[in-house]
Amino acid sequence: MISRQEVMNFAREFSLALQIIEKDYVLGWLLAGIAAHPALKDSWVFKGGTCLKKCYFGTYRFSEDLDFTLTNSDHLREDFLLETFGRIAEWITEQSGIEMPPETLRFEIYENPRNMISAQGRVGYRGPMRRGGIVQKLWNYCNVLLDDGMHYSDYVEQLTYFLFLKMADWRYRRLRPEFSYPFARSVEQFAW
Repeated sequence: MISRQEVMNFAREFSLALQIIEKDYVLGWLLAGIAAHPALKDSWVFKGGTCLKKCYFGTYRFSEDLDFTLTNSDHLREDFLLETFGRIAEWITEQSGIEMPPETLRFEIYENPRNMISAQGRVGYRGPMRRGGIVQKLWNYCNVLLDDGMHYSDYVEQLTYFLFLKMADWRYRRLRPEFSYPFARSVEQFAW
């Protein structure tokens, strides 16, 4: 795995957020895992903007997602995807040190607007930046809200507001532990 410092150097060089560089790195490993998997390497056709970036244009844009066309419709089953990506996640961890816990693998099979079966997947990871603690919890909530149909800017705004409230509560309790106020009681239920 590349080091935390290397991610910070790339972020500085390209004037991008650390998370964007880290995610691009992790998606590169995910592509390597798909290409190395015997059932997927010849039946998953990489396409879309990330494909153009990774294959042709270097650093003109950074990855947000991976798009594929599947030539084998048997792969559009949740059980197949969970099992296969569980193995890919193990391979990636062995090869790179990036952790992709099995409980973070989620797939949804649905009918798209052209009346064809499609799938969307999400993979959680712990990469070179090794987010932990409250930041990781915040990103976990982002995934929950995204699944509920909230747009990125909406959930980041809401979670940032909640994080500041939590920090205010923590600071107040440290400075004046003998006092309590209604907000403190309502935040306790979230067990951060």
